[in-house]
This record gives sequence, structure tokens and C-alpha cells, in this order.
Amino acid sequence: MAARAVALNRALRAGWPAPDAECSHPVTETGSRSKSGIRYLTDLEGDAMKAVSGLVFAALIAASLLIGCTAEGPKIAVVDMGRVISESQEGKKANAELDALVKEKRAAVSQKAGEIDKLRKSLDKEPAATKKSKEDELARMSAEYQKMVSAYETEVQKKAAELRAGLLKEIKNIVDTVGTEEKYVLILSAENAPYFQKTIDISDRVIMRYNELQGAK
Repeated sequence: MAARAVALNRALRAGWPAPDAECSHPVTETGSRSKSGIRYLTDLEGDAMKAVSGLVFAALIAASLLIGCTAEGPKIAVVDMGRVISESQEGKKANAELDALVKEKRAAVSQKAGEIDKLRKSLDKEPAATKKSKEDELARMSAEYQKMVSAYETEVQKKAAELRAGLLKEIKNIVDTVGTEEKYVLILSAENAPYFQKTIDISDRVIMRYNELQGAK
């Protein structure tokens, strides 16, 4: 039962429909708990991004040493990668693709949860002679539900990671181009900059260049 509760709680946190009788979360709920495609895509936290943050301070120190080299000081900028993903044309396309996958999987999970609810409610009226077999069937269906949620969550996360990796690679190429053309010595991800003035945020320019590049293909 404890393992089953853990699986259901994990499903709820991810926004997957769960059987009514286990908790107050309705089978058909699609409200704020539901995790959309864009939330998967813009979830930039993880081992890779945390590793990058460890290099930020060294990069800032290196940049600060250049201040005395020029009259104006080094050009530094930040890019909000999550915003570029969510607002660029390619990011919106990836989000639509991921949303479609999430919707498909949620429908399947919702159907399974509904079947479990229906069977559970019928147990009270089940004759004693056949109640044991129905309880066994309910346990089997509940186990299938847990495996389904786990498999679908893994599938969605894998797809999101693939799409996000492709987007980040293309965005990095654009950031490299902008940095070279405009002679920046350092461009940081906004996610790794605890504080910065909005005047050094070049996200709009990166989004525009990204859209222009995709439109030219």
C-alpha cells in the first residue's frame, strides 16, 4: 500500500489523472497541477545546468580582470534561455509537439483511472462468492496504473529532454554568433546570474535572430 501511495502521489505531482477513491484529485482534473509541455521544456535545472553554475563565478572573475584593459570595460550580457525556448517559433513548435504527447498520455491514464474507479465502486454490490476475484482484479489494474504512469512520465521526460537539447544547441549557436558580432566577452544564462540589470539582457535579440534563421530555412 505504501508503494502504491508513493506512485499515486508522484502521478498527482506530475498532473496525471488518478483514481478518485485514493484521494480528492478528480480523474478529469486539468487545472494548475497539470504539467504542460512548456514546463517540461523550460525545466532547465538538473546536473548539467548546476554544473554550469559552478563555472559562472570563475567566468565573472576572469571578465572582471579585463576591466582595466579597455576604457569602457568588457561587454557582458545575459540570455534567458527559458524565455527564448517559450517565445521563439521553434520553441513553440516543440511545445506543441510535447503538449500533444502529454494530452495523448493523459487520456490513456484517465481512462485507466476511470476503469479502476468503476470496478472499486462495484465491489460493494459484488456477491461474496466473486468478490475475492474482483479484488484481485482491482489490485492488478492498480499495479498496471502505476506502471502506466511511470512509463508515460519517463517517455514524456525523455521526449522533452531530446527537444530541449536540440533547442539549446541551436540557441547556443545563435548566442555565439551574436557574441562574436557584437564583441561580447561574456554571455551568461539568466538562470545562472543571481542579479543583472535588464539593459544587458539580449534575449529579445536572440529570439529575433532565431526566428529569422528558422524563417530562412
